[in-house]
Amino acid sequence: MVGFAQPSGLTDRSLELAGAVRKRACQLQGRYWEHDAPVLWPPPLTSRQMAELGSIELPGSTFRRLMTNRYALFWTAQR
Repeated sequence: MVGFAQPSGLTDRSLELAGAVRKRACQLQGRYWEHDAPVLWPPPLTSRQMAELGSIELPGSTFRRLMTNRYALFWTAQR
């Protein structure tokens, strides 16, 4: 799952800045694409809260912070 979350610390702020720089570089190179999926902004939860929620709702899941306030939550069903 990939989603957006509010920043909740220095690491998140650093990734937010790195994402802004990368986005601008892609725009200048003509390689930037903007999706048209609906977005709830600002996100209702912080990345820390999303990580906690993921561990509660999907035990064994892995939370990974991404650039520009995004996160990825990985989970595999156990047989």
